[in-house]
Amino acid sequence: MGTQLGNEVRSLMRGYTARTGLSTGQIANMMGCAFQTMAQFMSDDYPHDEEALAGRIKEWVENNAPEVPQVVGRLYSTANVKVLDAQIAAALDGGVSLIYGSPGTQKSYVFLSRLADILQRDGLQAPRLGYVYASAAMTARSLLQEIARAFVCYVPGTAYQVATNLIHTLRRRTARPALIVDEAQHLGHNRRGGDLERLEVLRELIDCARIGMIIAGHDDLETIFDPQRSPLEQWVSRIDYRLRLPGLSQAEVRQIAGQELGKVSERVLAEILKQSEADDRRLRTKYYSARYLFKVLAQVRANRGGPKVN
Repeated sequence: MGTQLGNEVRSLMRGYTARTGLSTGQIANMMGCAFQTMAQFMSDDYPHDEEALAGRIKEWVENNAPEVPQVVGRLYSTANVKVLDAQIAAALDGGVSLIYGSPGTQKSYVFLSRLADILQRDGLQAPRLGYVYASAAMTARSLLQEIARAFVCYVPGTAYQVATNLIHTLRRRTARPALIVDEAQHLGHNRRGGDLERLEVLRELIDCARIGMIIAGHDDLETIFDPQRSPLEQWVSRIDYRLRLPGLSQAEVRQIAGQELGKVSERVLAEILKQSEADDRRLRTKYYSARYLFKVLAQVRANRGGPKVN
């Protein structure tokens, strides 16, 4: 039976490895500590007085705290940003949102910006907001491991074991957590052709861990979660908000360009507007892409004679 400090530091280390992805062996190496010593400590089998070792590990962790993700650039309060902020607030209150749209509608940028804000304010040990970038290569287990890492939970074992531990941990958080799954269309399709197991894993987290969730991605999500045709009947019934984000408005492009560049001529503004346009394949129209806009603005700053983008 370990000491109070030893047990505290073992819990701290599990959270640290979950957040950083570092193994206890890697941490031992960086500390200049023998692997066997660290392994004995973590298994509560250290043969000597563990207080000194626990204190040394705690000091190292505190001096090498995981970094809050940094998001480069300024976040302007566009209509889409206000919508996304409202959906994050709803998720933290237990709501479930489906958000989709064309690339460049600011989804990922806003999510990462707000994640950084919350981690900076609340700390990294028990975050209220988790963010996972979905990949088609993920299995149900690796998806659960990424979610567990985002929420700083210990992640050993099978998919069932990871899920069980994750649910146990999240239900005991003081404040209700919320999860953002970005590019979630990747979870509805894989090389085997439409295995929806990973999306069902997310639904089980909503039901069992009682968390809020945002499922975000491009327009494929509308088809995957179509109330009339989707095989995910139980999933569809849990969605509280269903939103498609538009592009920036012309007024927003002009306002952002003015704040980024200062006074510019109408000729330059017209060129910025033109080169910020993207094709909306679903609606077969044009829209203003935030991604394109900021690339064009960067080039305008680089050659103030006007944007020269191919």
